[in-house]
Amino acid sequence: MKRFVPALCALALLISLAACNQQQAPTQTIGVVDETVAFQKNSATTEAMAYLQKKGEALQAEAQQAYEAVQKEESEENVAAYKQAMGKLQQTMGAEQKRIFGMLNDEFVKVLDDYRQEKGLDIILPKQSTLSFGDAIDVTDEVVERMNTIKIDFNAKGDISENAKSEESESAEQ
Repeated sequence: MKRFVPALCALALLISLAACNQQQAPTQTIGVVDETVAFQKNSATTEAMAYLQKKGEALQAEAQQAYEAVQKEESEENVAAYKQAMGKLQQTMGAEQKRIFGMLNDEFVKVLDDYRQEKGLDIILPKQSTLSFGDAIDVTDEVVERMNTIKIDFNAKGDISENAKSEESESAEQ
C-alpha cells in the first residue's frame, strides 16, 4: 500500500502535466461583409459614376448629333457616321468603365485586407455566401466608412478615350 499511494500520486501528477501541455485548437476570427453595400454605397463609387457620366457626355452628344442627322436624312453617309459614333461611344465607355471599376475594386480589396489585418481577423467572408452569422461579425459599416475616405484620381492611370483615339487614327491610316 505504501508503494501504491506514491505511484498513484505520480500518475496523477503526470496526467496533470500532460493536460497542461495539450495545445488548444486555434480559434479563428471571422468578419462578414455585404459586398454589394460596401462597394456601391460609398463616396469613391459615387465619384466614379460622376466621372464616367462626365466622360461620356461628349461622346453621347456626338452620337445624338449623328442620330439626328440620320432622322433628318437617311443617307449612307449619315448612317455610317451614326454607326461610327455609336461604336466609338460603346468601345470607349466600355473600356473606361472596366478601367474605373478595376481601380475601385483594387482599392476595395486593399481596404478589406487592411481592415482584416488591423482587426486581427483571419478571414472576411461575403455575406451572400454565409448562411447564418451574428451581427457582431458584420463589418460592412466599417468597410463603407473606410471606402468613404478613399480618394482616387481616375485620370492618374491614363485615359482610355485618348488611347482609343490613337488606336482609331492608327487603324484609319491602314
